[in-house]
Amino acid sequence: MEADLGDAVTVIRRRTDVVFGSVLSVVLVAFMVWALTDPYPGSDFADQVELTVIAMLSGWPGVLATVHPRVEVRARGLLVVNWFTKSRIPWSAIESVLVEGRLVLLLRGGRRIDIAAGAGSLASAVTGYRMQARMKRLIEDARQPDPRDDGQVRTQPDLWPVPFLVASTVLLLIGWLAVA
Repeated sequence: MEADLGDAVTVIRRRTDVVFGSVLSVVLVAFMVWALTDPYPGSDFADQVELTVIAMLSGWPGVLATVHPRVEVRARGLLVVNWFTKSRIPWSAIESVLVEGRLVLLLRGGRRIDIAAGAGSLASAVTGYRMQARMKRLIEDARQPDPRDDGQVRTQPDLWPVPFLVASTVLLLIGWLAVA
């Protein structure tokens, strides 16, 4: 999906969100390892599974909201990764890039795509939405419509399943070894 947009020129992320989400993830994993390796007396593997499922299902949305969102500025368009979706947007499909307290792509035909990596915040409001304006400039500076482009926007679910499954599997293995 990404290959047809060309090579990535720039990757735009919210640095503070990525740092916050990464630190929170490390803390959650450390807590989970401690909780799984020091089970309460009489607990069995079913209890470990329950703890892991609750922790992963409650923590994963935080990872999707902080670490996952990005905009990849590519040679022939944008790859916009929001919390739960990934959109391939060729340059010819973009009417304009707006800063309305958040970064928004206005597409031909009237569709709008809010960019999670360019979402507004209190800090952004205080600084006059400088971060969103910088993101807008990066996108507009790279924009070069390709006449061979079909102009089709393709959006698909993107829940980042591989890291979720790897983390869940490792935690379940730790839990199983702790009660075995």
